[in-house]
Amino acid sequence: MIETNSIQKMEALEGLKQIDDKTINCIWIDPPYNINYKYDEYKDTREDYFEWCLRWLKESYRVLKDDGSIFVKMWSRHLFKFNQCLEEAGFIFKNLIVWKRKSCANYSDKYLGGYEVIYFFSKTENNKYFPEGFLRDTEFLKRWDGTKEYKGRLNDLWDDIKPVTAGNLKHPEGIYVEGTGKKEHPAQHPEELVERSILCTTEEEDVVLDFFCGSGTTCAVCKKHNRQFIGFDISEKYVDVSNQRVRDIEAPKVITQNPKDFGLTSQTRLIGIKRKPYEVSQSLLRKKLSLPADIKSNLNGGLPAWCN
Repeated sequence: MIETNSIQKMEALEGLKQIDDKTINCIWIDPPYNINYKYDEYKDTREDYFEWCLRWLKESYRVLKDDGSIFVKMWSRHLFKFNQCLEEAGFIFKNLIVWKRKSCANYSDKYLGGYEVIYFFSKTENNKYFPEGFLRDTEFLKRWDGTKEYKGRLNDLWDDIKPVTAGNLKHPEGIYVEGTGKKEHPAQHPEELVERSILCTTEEEDVVLDFFCGSGTTCAVCKKHNRQFIGFDISEKYVDVSNQRVRDIEAPKVITQNPKDFGLTSQTRLIGIKRKPYEVSQSLLRKKLSLPADIKSNLNGGLPAWCN
């Protein structure tokens, strides 16, 4: 078994074969699209592209736990063929997430390309899923029948996340070649794509796998949110970039008290909106009933005492 919280130089299938059965809680990957993208070592023109995809998807199915999920970011042109690969590997459809980018691919013979897709599939019907894992808004919305839910629950259209751009308009998360606007990895994506995925499908200390690690986005998000990670990439350059990125992240505070003691799940309690890791959403806490007095007395002072 590959050591957790590590990023190593390995080809995808080579690394997957070193992982034991049913040991991974979630997989988040952004594989090459087979469109002749210029990567460091990988040549992005395979004649056996979908056969190759099916091989690593079958290995992914093997290493996932029965309640695990897989997220695959993919080019829209491969929409139907790749969906068939996922189903052939044994996965169960949950959502096709559409990421509407703020920038568009420019074509001369068709409409501008303004989105990418993220497949959300699970290994079984009994997958982990926390609807309140990531909320855009912690206010309640009343339904017609008198019940209520959070306004901010995610749907499958993500139109509020900016891509990591190159050039003069640098993104705050961008990993750039020193002194230039060139990205170290040409396909770096924003952290919130991963954050929304893993916060709704994993718990603290769960293991997340990314075998097309690239610039290390998945691993960086995992460290910020107290998830274990395993990453590998075929490029030694990208592995070095990823490891440095993760080293530069300060480890989050570890909360040892059981959230269930307060009638909260770890997801609801720790996850707010556009927040730093483990910053408690005060408006959400105020809505919870029967909170201990020491928590209520600390709400106006930022983090409750049991988070310090």
